[in-house]
Parts: sequence; C-alpha cells; structure tokens
Amino acid sequence: MSAAGLLWLGFAPLEVTSYVKNGPNDIEITVATTLWNKLRKTWPAIYGSLEAQKVGLLGPVTLTYYAQKQI
Repeated sequence: MSAAGLLWLGFAPLEVTSYVKNGPNDIEITVATTLWNKLRKTWPAIYGSLEAQKVGLLGPVTLTYYAQKQI
C-alpha cells in the first residue's frame, strides 16, 4: 500500500479503503523522530545521557476491516 503524501495527526480513525486491493495487502507505517533522539543514538558519548523524547507512533495500532456486500 502506498499513500505517499498522506499525513495524519491525531487519534481519529484513518480511512484506507481506497488503498486496499483484493488479496493480501502490506501496510507500512513510517514515523519521524526528533533530532534530539537521533543524536542520542548517533553520538551516545555526548548525547547518550539525554532522555528520549516520546514522539511518533505511541501505543498500539489496530487495523479494523469491514466486508462490503451489495444488497
């Protein structure tokens, strides 16, 4: 699944129906981190004592699907 350029912030459900195809689908979630967190990992001798900032994908992610049936 590719939803390039799709940005979503908040806790509301995200509708992905238009991106799903028949058969197996792969879902990829990409999150950004802060420079602060990157520096902690890149130069731990200098920045390793800093506390990580909790940003990006926090908590569980669920995908709920529904079947569509023509009546």
